[in-house]
Amino acid sequence: MHKRFQATLLMAVMALMLLTGAQLGRRVTATTTATASAQLASLPASDIIIFVDTQRLVSDTLPNFLANDPALVAKVNAKLDRFQKETGIDPRSFDSLSIGLRFDAPSAGSDCKFVAIAHGNFNAASLIDTAFETARKKENIGREEQTYEGKKIFVLTRKRDQDDNASPSNKTDAHRMAVAEMDASTIALGDLESIRATVNPGAARVEQSLVDLATRTPNAFAGFAGNLPPGAAKSFRLGNGRADK
Repeated sequence: MHKRFQATLLMAVMALMLLTGAQLGRRVTATTTATASAQLASLPASDIIIFVDTQRLVSDTLPNFLANDPALVAKVNAKLDRFQKETGIDPRSFDSLSIGLRFDAPSAGSDCKFVAIAHGNFNAASLIDTAFETARKKENIGREEQTYEGKKIFVLTRKRDQDDNASPSNKTDAHRMAVAEMDASTIALGDLESIRATVNPGAARVEQSLVDLATRTPNAFAGFAGNLPPGAAKSFRLGNGRADK
């Protein structure tokens, strides 16, 4: 696989691991199919979409799966407590995650764009501030504030991004990672181009047929649907056609 695609998938997995980190056994209400559909439909045009109802995952699936291993449950919760202590971010405050992947034209290589929209019981502005403060201390990552379609977008920056001698590839604006506050309890994370498309009400949205496929199983804790462009499918040795689960 191409390196950028591998990195994108790794980001998606890391985000999923973070969002599934609620206290096992917590009593919550599962996201309805209508809610899942609405959240997926808010994604920009995508070739692959994924929805995870982290509340159902935590309250039902994981407790059942780990019922016979209380030691592992304790270990997982201890790591989550440590994460919160070190970063100031409570992973238990996240409720759901919607992910969209979009592949560039084959002529541009099998690059892809990525966006993840997270909903939860948190203050989005405070969460973003806390995340950037942690990144600044640990990785020397800063942020550049932009305003687009009336919303604030924060672009991740490193020292090299501000270097006048930086190579063009290091300053490609559309590929820089960014985060935006969608509303008081929703954030979006992804490459800058995808974030702008997410906050732009006039931008194209994901196909409704993909949303229907991803949410066709009532009360499922996760849903997936994809329609890879021929060039992308060939590059990754996947068959042509539509996939859903």
